[in-house]
Amino acid sequence: LFRSERSGALAEVLRELADVAEETRALRGQILAGLALPAFNLLSACFIVPLPALVLGGSTARYLLSALSPPLVLAAIGLGLARLGRRASGAALDRWLRPLPVVGRIWHELECWRFFRTLALLTRTSLGLVDSVTFAAGACRGSKLREGLAAAAAEAGARGTPVGPLVARTHLLPPDVTAEWRMAEQTGRLEETFRRISAHYRESCQTRLRSLAGWVPRLVYFVVLIYMALQVLRLAGAYLGAADRILGG
Repeated sequence: LFRSERSGALAEVLRELADVAEETRALRGQILAGLALPAFNLLSACFIVPLPALVLGGSTARYLLSALSPPLVLAAIGLGLARLGRRASGAALDRWLRPLPVVGRIWHELECWRFFRTLALLTRTSLGLVDSVTFAAGACRGSKLREGLAAAAAEAGARGTPVGPLVARTHLLPPDVTAEWRMAEQTGRLEETFRRISAHYRESCQTRLRSLAGWVPRLVYFVVLIYMALQVLRLAGAYLGAADRILGG
């Protein structure tokens, strides 16, 4: 804000910050919306699966214990993971999230969106590109992208060369993205280019989140069906065993 005020672009930067906050809220809302249906289905299954045992003469206390234990355990695990994610280092987050299918790709695109959205914002201030890249790299949670971009900016500043070619050498970004970056430095259209790249990453991330939100409920359905089938087989075995004992007696 201090830099934007000195450069006479405070109003524009404040509007940009409001847009960034809105985009962040929209992405967070999409993630939560994608998790809402699987969570509801799983919670419903926790109460439905033990129901046959209650109908066949089980106690209410045992039913409530069977129904409430899984969601409480899952809630504790979820809260623990969320707390661990907030406190984990960038290197740990990269090590845990990047190898995961789909999730790793979403994590990388979120990081790139944060970086280029911040970089587009900083082009409106009096900061030079080298300082802007260094500052924007700090918006990345993961250490690999943050440290690689900051190192490229530091090398460009020390050598007095454009940043784009040095970023391309890190292989942290796709070749088409670094090619756009180099062209923007040559033409002086940095803000427009960085804004376009950030929009691309945001849209790609939203598409992947929608896809993930569509597949997670199916996976939950599959797990619940398998568990219910096992419960039915267990109850059937118990029923047949009781019938054999009665007939044998």
